Order: sequence, then C-alpha cells, then structure tokens
Amino acid sequence: MTMRLIMMLLVLFSARAALAAEAKVKVLSATIKDKAIGGAQLTFQTSGQSSVKATTADDGTATLTAAPFGGADDGNVNLIIEKQGFSALVVKCPCLGMTYALSENMTRAEGIRVVLNWGNAPRDLDSHLAYGENHIFFQQKKGEQANLDVDDTDGFGPETVTVDGWVPEKDYVYAVHNYSQASDVGKKSFSGSKAKVFVYKRNILQRVYEVNPEGVGNLWVIFRVDKLGTINDINQYADVSDTTKVGKFVLGKQWNTGASGADGVVSTFSDLVLKKGPALVELGWSQKGRFGFVTFDYKGGTPCVTVGVQDMITDARMLEEKQCGPNAAGKTPASVDDWRLVDGIEQKLQGLNLQPVSRPLYRFPHAKDGDTLDVKVNGDELIASSAKKGSKSLGKLSAIDAKAAQKDVGIEGFFQSPFEPRVAVLYAVPVAKEGGYDYIVKVSGFHLKVGFKK
Repeated sequence: MTMRLIMMLLVLFSARAALAAEAKVKVLSATIKDKAIGGAQLTFQTSGQSSVKATTADDGTATLTAAPFGGADDGNVNLIIEKQGFSALVVKCPCLGMTYALSENMTRAEGIRVVLNWGNAPRDLDSHLAYGENHIFFQQKKGEQANLDVDDTDGFGPETVTVDGWVPEKDYVYAVHNYSQASDVGKKSFSGSKAKVFVYKRNILQRVYEVNPEGVGNLWVIFRVDKLGTINDINQYADVSDTTKVGKFVLGKQWNTGASGADGVVSTFSDLVLKKGPALVELGWSQKGRFGFVTFDYKGGTPCVTVGVQDMITDARMLEEKQCGPNAAGKTPASVDDWRLVDGIEQKLQGLNLQPVSRPLYRFPHAKDGDTLDVKVNGDELIASSAKKGSKSLGKLSAIDAKAAQKDVGIEGFFQSPFEPRVAVLYAVPVAKEGGYDYIVKVSGFHLKVGFKK
C-alpha cells in the first residue's frame, strides 16, 4: 500500500470520525424568524434501546458527544422536542444536522398552524395557503384570519402559516412550491430536500407529512381542510412555474384525497409511535389523576369517535361517550379531531376538571434521571419495571385480554400527567375477526414513585 493511499485513507477516516462526532440538531421558533430556542429538551428513541437526551443551548443548538444508537439516523429513530409554552414536536429521523421549529402555543383553540422544515438545499421552498379569494405566500403574507408568520429563503426553514379562524363554507389547500427550481418541469425537484410539514391543531401535533423524493414536479400539494374543518390528505405533485398562480391552480383542481396513512403521510400524532389499532390522542389531565383521551376507528365500516375519561389511580372508567356515523346534526366524524361531534360531550366533560395539555406519547423502555422504565406482559399481568426501584404489577388482564396476550399484546407507550409523577400506559389488544385480528387500545395507570419492589 503506497504512502499516498495510506494518507488518503487517514484523511477519509478522520473526516468520517469528525462527522460522527458532530451530532447536532438546531431548534428555532416557528413564528419569529431566526429566533433560537434555548432550553428545549430533545429525546431520541428507538425500539429496544434506552432513550438518548440532549438540551439546546442559547443558540438553539443541541450537541451530542456522539450520534445516538451507534450512528443510526433513519426511520427507526424518533425525535421528540419539548419546551414549556410550546407544542411538543415528534418526528421520524433522519434528524442529525437538521433544523426544526417549535410552535408556540396558540391562543385560539380553533386555529391551526402549519410549519415547513427542510435541509440546506434547495435554498428556497415556499408555503402557499389558498382559500376563497385568498392566496397567502411570500408576496401576500396576510389574508382573511390567516397569515404567513415566517418566510425563509436560505435553506432549512421554517416557513410558518397560522390560521386564526375559518372563513365559512370555504375549502383551504396547503402546498409547498420549490421556488429555487420554479422553471424546472417534469423533474424530481424535491429530491434531497428532506422536507417535512407539521400541522398543529389545538396546540397538538396532528399531522406530519414527509416529502417523497421520487415525486415529479416543483409543487407539492399536501392537504385540504374542508368546510367541516376536517384535514384531508392529498400528498401529490405537479408543476407550476409562476409562483403567483399556485393559489388558483390548487383551488381549481379536483384533488383525490387519499386515506390517512398514505405514502409520506403520518396521519395523526399518535401514529408516529402507535402502530396498531385505532388512533388515540390525549385530551387532558386533571390534578386528581383523571386522564381524558379520544380514539377514532371503524366499527363494521362505520366511522366512530370515542371520548373517554379514566381514573389513573383506580383505573375506573368515569366517562365513555361514542359517536358512530352521523350525529343529531347530520355530521359524521372523520378523525380524532371530530370528538366534539359526540352529542352533548362538552357538557358531560364539565366538572371533571380536565386541563388540556400537549405532551408526547413516550415509548418503552424510557430512560430518565438515570433510571429506565419499562412495561411488559408477563402471563396474564401487566408488569412495570424500574432499573433502580424494582418492579410492580399493574393488575391482571381480563380473561379475553389474557387469551389475546398469547397472540400479541403491544405495549405502545405512555402519556405522563403534568401535575404529578403518574402515567397512562397504552396497550393494544388483538381481537379476533374474520380473516385475522384487529386491535383495540386500552389504558392503565400507575404512579412512578411508589409500589415498586426489588
């Protein structure tokens, strides 16, 4: 081996080692241009390994001494970013070297916020929101009850659109235009962009859309909000060279809205980590250990939304109200967003003192404060274990669940109360149906500090 070749290999090895050491993620504000977010907590998770954590410095950068999980930075890794006063962000990796934007909590519950992030190229991707006579983009940043908060022209993003209220009887269409390659037609303009779009509603992350690098076109048409306020996934590509004509184009075309979970679409917040069964999202907690949640699934082909409140101290179900098919007003639920279609539900929730929260669904095993928490099925019991404190039983499964456990009970993760060290564990139970199995999601609670035995 020649000396020149040895030197080249040493340079290559050194460069790769330097890259491995530079495991960084940057966090900015979604609504104030170039404002760094310090003190944000980052949690990297992958199945079967302890979580890796980092905190952003004042410049918004979180630096890890080494890339997590032996350098794995792919779709098997999730990143959770949290900070008080902001909606939690959950995203599938690749993440290292990327910039993400945290959404400040919105004051109007009916509004939505759409945040676009991408990599260092192309330099300029543009958000477009079209509805009625309005076309919001960089040349027209304000519209009727909506505006473009942040416009970015030098890579990474964010670009942020906030809708404070809805114009009656109008459809809204959101799209991303590759302004840097607006003249390119018939090409994979988004290839290599790593673009992702995050949609927040009620300060909870509801949708994450990931660009398809094989999509042909310089316009990525992502979703439509219909007249009922339901988000419909589009996720299609087209070519529009004139950026001023994007609004008319997306409103003038009949888009095929696919079912949630289409390629490139993570249909709900929980779907990032909840792989089986119906969608479940957190509704809120009370200071007395009550956990409120919403599920959406199909019963015999009929869409159903269910609102539940469960006491996480006793596991007693305090409320369970369901709406399958049209309600008294003739409206049919289409997702977890439609829980208010359950007749009289807001009145029934009064007095339970639930506080709305926006916190992620953590996966097991979960590492925190030098301890690792896990929950598993052992025979007919749910068992919680702590590396420091030992283990404890969370109770026996029902006879039906215990039989199902012989097939596959999936322990999906947990939500944690903001008021005390108490959690709600979600687990998916298989239920026999013709041709195989379906899954239902169940909830069980326990306290993180008491009851463990070595």
